[in-house]
Amino acid sequence: MAYVFATEPRAPRASKAHPLLASLAAALTSHTERQARLAEIDALAALGDDDLRRRGLTRSGLASHVLSDRFCY
Repeated sequence: MAYVFATEPRAPRASKAHPLLASLAAALTSHTERQARLAEIDALAALGDDDLRRRGLTRSGLASHVLSDRFCY
């Protein structure tokens, strides 16, 4: 005796996890970008005044330099 099973593909269920995963990914991306920018500010702050002057920077302008692509100053 042979058995034959015919199944139709089920319609994909609307997943509640998808929006949650998307927001988690966005939060992780934002956190990573923030950490990279803070690390860049710390690295520039560790330079001497002469090195900053050669780069055309001042200590008071470090944040605006690092965040210039994000915010208008």
